[in-house]
Amino acid sequence: MKCIECGIEFTPDKLHPFQKTCSAKCYNRGYKRKNRKRISDYERERYHKNPRKAQLQHEKYLQKLRMEIFQLLGNKCSNPNCLIPGRCSDLRCLQIDHINGGGNQERKEAGGTFPYYRLILKKLKEGSLDYQLLCANCNWIKKCEQNENAWSIIDPRRKQVK
Repeated sequence: MKCIECGIEFTPDKLHPFQKTCSAKCYNRGYKRKNRKRISDYERERYHKNPRKAQLQHEKYLQKLRMEIFQLLGNKCSNPNCLIPGRCSDLRCLQIDHINGGGNQERKEAGGTFPYYRLILKKLKEGSLDYQLLCANCNWIKKCEQNENAWSIIDPRRKQVK
C-alpha cells in the first residue's frame, strides 16, 4: 500500500489494517494541511489567553534548538587561539559564526529566529562545514580582522581601528 502523504510503500500493521499513512509524522502532516485554518485560530486564541506561557514555550523551544546546534558544533569555542584557557565552553557567551561570513543575509532570508536555527540545524545534520562556535571575544576579533563589521558598511564616516 502507498502512503497518501509521501508516496512510500508500506505494510499496514495488524492493529490498524485500514491506515492510509506510513507513519504518525505523515498523518500529522496531512491533518495539519487539511485543518490549517482551525489550528491557526486555536493557536491564536491560546496565545491571547496566556501570552506569557506562549512566550516561555517559544523561548524553551529556541533554547532546545540552540543546544542541539551547540552540541553538533562541539560545545566550545572553535578558535585554537582563544584567550580563555582550554577554550571557552560557557554556553552563555558562545555564538554561532559563519566561517565565510554572510550570516546576516542568511538570517534575513530565513525569515526569523526559529526558521534560521532550523536551517542551520538541517545544514549541520547534512554535514555542512559552514558554521563554527566562537566565544563573543573571538567572534568580534574575527569580525574586525575580516572587515565584517556592519558599521563600516552602513556609515563610511566611521573609522575602523586597524
